[in-house]
Amino acid sequence: MPVVLLTDSRGMRFINERLHGDLFQKIYILPKGFSLFSKYRLFKTLDIIWTSFQALLYSRQLFKILKPTVLCGFGGRMSGIPLLWAHFFAKSSSGLKPRTAIHQSDRIMGLANRILSRFVSVVFTSYPDTRRVPKRVSPIVTGTPIREEFFLPFKREAPFPLIIAVLGGSQGADFWTDLLPKALSRLTWEERRRLFLVHHALEAKVSILKEAYEDLKIRAHVTPFLPQIWEVLTKSHLALTRAGASSIAELIQSRCPAFFVPYPYATDQHQLLNAQFLESHQAGWVFLQNDLQPQDLARFLSKCIRDTKILEKASLSMKALAPEDSAEKMVHFLLSNPREIHAQYLS
Repeated sequence: MPVVLLTDSRGMRFINERLHGDLFQKIYILPKGFSLFSKYRLFKTLDIIWTSFQALLYSRQLFKILKPTVLCGFGGRMSGIPLLWAHFFAKSSSGLKPRTAIHQSDRIMGLANRILSRFVSVVFTSYPDTRRVPKRVSPIVTGTPIREEFFLPFKREAPFPLIIAVLGGSQGADFWTDLLPKALSRLTWEERRRLFLVHHALEAKVSILKEAYEDLKIRAHVTPFLPQIWEVLTKSHLALTRAGASSIAELIQSRCPAFFVPYPYATDQHQLLNAQFLESHQAGWVFLQNDLQPQDLARFLSKCIRDTKILEKASLSMKALAPEDSAEKMVHFLLSNPREIHAQYLS
């Protein structure tokens, strides 16, 4: 069955040749808004109305051509508009209404998915206790779909040295760049020499971090690119990271425990809720950005260096949380008979 992707300009940042050629037969781009003026409330409102109207028209024309059998959305307004149109007006090639589904990756259901959950055929969630799910909705817990490379067999070496992955990303790069060298400077030389860092940083900060780690006599690989992130996480004994849904899913499958500092400005504090789920299962540690001081991180790292069983136990807890292949599970549900799904998983 041919698979196509409908996204907007933001989603195109994550598209590469592999996704375009191997996974998606074709990629369609929804109309772009007027981001230049979106910081002003009036313009932002007009922009939302205009882009929503454009997305509606675009979806109408596209579904007339594609006649989709199944549609799955992953949250957000620009995902919701095509799904709503498909639910009420679209027809598949067989003349029937297409099956529709949504996936909620964070632990709290967003507004668009709360609305859509009342109309779609299937609701998928990453967490068994996802919050703000409408009462009459019975979600199916699948986990978050991640790259197939994370499911390859691997063996993590003994923690000598202790490999730490620092996952900067767009929401954490500056934070870790500022905090981590200060924390590491508080460790003893004997503790520092037992570490090896893989630090994902902004390109502009790579030279600064390299110099800082050289001064501290810490072995480190600092890079603005981590294209094969699964290789890093499956070798790492600890990750320092935010708590986005995809990152957490990759950490769980890699059995890599994490020191979480959730992004403090995330909508509905969803990163905090994501991280607290792992902490409640002894698979990670959560610290608030506004409360965290360099000495707190230094104390935690020192404890892990002196007693690596702390990380080994957390890794086993991660393993217990690892789901089956989420993408495969979702495809199975989407292509199965709805009555069979209800009888097997929702009764």
